[in-house]
Amino acid sequence: MSLSNVPKLQELYFHPWKLPIEILTLVDDQFYSFIEYLVGSTLSNLLRVQEINSVPILLLTTDVFEHLFLKINDVETDLLRQELLLKIDNNNLIFNLPSKEIEGWYERFICCYPYGYVSFQEFLIYLKQLNIYRENQQHQLFKSLIEQLFYTLDVNNDKQLNFEEFFQFNLLINQGTDEDKLKLILNLHDR
Repeated sequence: MSLSNVPKLQELYFHPWKLPIEILTLVDDQFYSFIEYLVGSTLSNLLRVQEINSVPILLLTTDVFEHLFLKINDVETDLLRQELLLKIDNNNLIFNLPSKEIEGWYERFICCYPYGYVSFQEFLIYLKQLNIYRENQQHQLFKSLIEQLFYTLDVNNDKQLNFEEFFQFNLLINQGTDEDKLKLILNLHDR
């Protein structure tokens, strides 16, 4: 398969149907070359280290970044940690997000929320998509707790989440430490 016919990642994000069907058959070096073309060599190497060598295996993998946080001490994993993670003052590891990735988040945010903010109702819909909130389930977070979460995240108290507030929430749930998440829960309880 020629990579010259494959659209760039930004275009694929908004138009996934433009992805050639042949990618489902790529394995090993062809698969890694394709991943490198789309998202770069670091993420391609992350998949290679874990022997995720095809689209079907990638789709069955719950979290490709989990490998970085396991207590594995080998040269390849240590190099990937140095490239992808950033150590903060209390020795916790967080993702070192390049500005292009933040710009990508912002473009998707504006595409999904063209007014530049997320209302409480939109936040509920977003949490449903993440399977965090379901209206008719026994183990759901109660709507009042979700409301407390929303207003805790709404730092500027304008009753909506701007990009920065929404982005910080996503960073917290995706890469925040247990301690950070506990602080948020305690903050909700104090409201």
